[in-house]
Amino acid sequence: MSTSGLLPSSTTGWIIYLLVTVAWIYLMFYGQKLQSMIWKSQIESFLREMKAVSDAATAKLINAVVQRGKPNMDPSQRIKDFLEFFTIEPVDRDPSGVLKRLEYLLDVRENRFDQEMAKLAPNASSEEQANLAVAMEAAMALNFIYRYIRHYLVLGTKQNNWMILMQVAMSLGQIKEIARSYEKAMNAFLDGKPIGDGAGPMVAHMLAAGAPMQEIEGTKTVFAKQEFEGRTLFILKAKGPGGRVGKPGEGVQRLIESEGDKVKLIITVDAALKLEGDNSGEIVEGVGAAIGDPGPEKFKIEEAARTHNVPLLAVILKESMDEAITSMKKEIADAVPAAVEKVKQVIREQTKTGDEVIVAGIGNSIGVA
Repeated sequence: MSTSGLLPSSTTGWIIYLLVTVAWIYLMFYGQKLQSMIWKSQIESFLREMKAVSDAATAKLINAVVQRGKPNMDPSQRIKDFLEFFTIEPVDRDPSGVLKRLEYLLDVRENRFDQEMAKLAPNASSEEQANLAVAMEAAMALNFIYRYIRHYLVLGTKQNNWMILMQVAMSLGQIKEIARSYEKAMNAFLDGKPIGDGAGPMVAHMLAAGAPMQEIEGTKTVFAKQEFEGRTLFILKAKGPGGRVGKPGEGVQRLIESEGDKVKLIITVDAALKLEGDNSGEIVEGVGAAIGDPGPEKFKIEEAARTHNVPLLAVILKESMDEAITSMKKEIADAVPAAVEKVKQVIREQTKTGDEVIVAGIGNSIGVA
């Protein structure tokens, strides 16, 4: 069988043929190495961008501390050192009492943040210190993202492990979105603007309708007593307008213990992570404690409801992660009055005149008095 028709007939053709053949042989043996170099380059490019974003966020935080807190020393190094502050979860091999130990550690962590802000910004108000504390959390998150990705880049390069580099490179799109969210959140926290996660406290604020708020000692949580169509509402939220989430579980527990069997319904209102394709601001009713808590506060709400045999219902406003931690978008703000009406509808349908109802607006009260 003749092969003359399969081979090039000119010098140029032979050159192209040889180049293609050499390239094919090279890719067959070294293609994976070339792809690893591309992935590594993509990760390095992201890290340069991430480093700039993290450093800029830290600089903004330092500037805000200096301008508002007017410390008598340079806070730069202390803030940079605090960026790697960590919390170790309690041992869970013996589950007995794990939530109490977790709550204790979370309280110690929060107190440590309060003490640090008091030292860094002694002349700032308590509300400004609370905002600076949540801004510190955002700066810590950006710093962690940078260090975490750098770790896997160095590890993958050191071990010549293309699988590690591939997994990181394939995840860069999602990681970039998270980083951008924290970058925007930083500005919202420093400006003291309401964020998407503040939808629950905003619903509580509107339900209270100007009724005086009373602080529940030791919880950074406040409540108002309001009458609604013959029912008595105890409306609870984190203390604002500083950046706080409070201890709503402790608040609900104390209120229900104080009022006893007169409480006939507990409603939690919170922002909830939506699925892709869902509409932002969509309001949904369900059962249970709507709270994105590590465990202790959610447990207290559930246990209080179970102990006193009180129905526990939830109203959520759907949001993306970006919407939850950045300045409140119009779609979320417009949904708050509708959520208030939904809560009122649930109260009308599930209780009768003379009953008492606890409504807990769960979330960060930054920008919400």
